Amino acid sequence: MRMYGWVFGLAVTAGYVVGCNNQQATTPYADAEQAPADHDEHDHHEGPHGGHVVELGGDHSVHGEFVLDADGKVARLYLYGEDLKTPVEATAVTFHAEGDNGEEQEVSMEPAGGSEKASEFTASLDQLPSSDIEQLFGHFHVTVDGKELSGDLSHDHDHEGHSHDE
Repeated sequence: MRMYGWVFGLAVTAGYVVGCNNQQATTPYADAEQAPADHDEHDHHEGPHGGHVVELGGDHSVHGEFVLDADGKVARLYLYGEDLKTPVEATAVTFHAEGDNGEEQEVSMEPAGGSEKASEFTASLDQLPSSDIEQLFGHFHVTVDGKELSGDLSHDHDHEGHSHDE
């Protein structure tokens, strides 16, 4: 019985020496590199046609790209899926623009090509309170598969740390 006590004591001591003498380099938590968090937020600076991207519906499944064509005197809204590449067809689009005096001005946009459903809608620039996209504010109402989606045209550019003149 004495022998088992001696063997047990030796095993515990050996385990302690081997386990506690393991001196690995550690990095304090505050100094450790951390992977960036995966957020649902994402920025869309510019669409495929160089226009402002508007998220429609809030779930990132449908986006609009609003483009003002000064040469053609037309405003265009292109509709895409979440990848900003796949066209999405709608049956109706209206833009509720904020006018100079703060009143809301409703602009009905027509499907390009004259069909009932389209992924591109147009309106004359004369219908808008401004032909400068940076001066336009408002929101879109878009009907896709019988469901009305809405999204705001805003200009919340991140100007911190850079200039657009660069």
